[in-house]
Amino acid sequence: MIVVFGRYRPHELLFLLLSILWGASALFTEPEPDDLVNRLPTWLTLSAAGLLLISGTFGLVGCTWRRTVEVGLGLELGAMLIGVGGLLLSGYAFLRYGNGEAAMSTGFVAIWIVANLWRALQIRHDLGNLRRKDG
Repeated sequence: MIVVFGRYRPHELLFLLLSILWGASALFTEPEPDDLVNRLPTWLTLSAAGLLLISGTFGLVGCTWRRTVEVGLGLELGAMLIGVGGLLLSGYAFLRYGNGEAAMSTGFVAIWIVANLWRALQIRHDLGNLRRKDG
């Protein structure tokens, strides 16, 4: 039996959009003087924000891809894994440079990482089922 999860997952789409907004905001807006971003090394800000922006963009493209199911799922899978990288860097930044003020944010990011990994495993399973069916 092959189960390709439905194309409309509002929570996933919301988090992919949030990735784009979070990444773009960190990359393209000027932070407040007392903002956490000002305490971060430039490489960390650019890496985390860039990965989140890429993840959200590829993820939304994958979720709306209509031509080939495998391509859409592959884009979505890549986005989930890239997102994990960006979120790990963000979580590290909260813990290392947040001065204890970001416990709630760190917990949110940790749950988001688990959700991305869970979705990546679902996609991997679905792609395996599609390959077995075609092969």
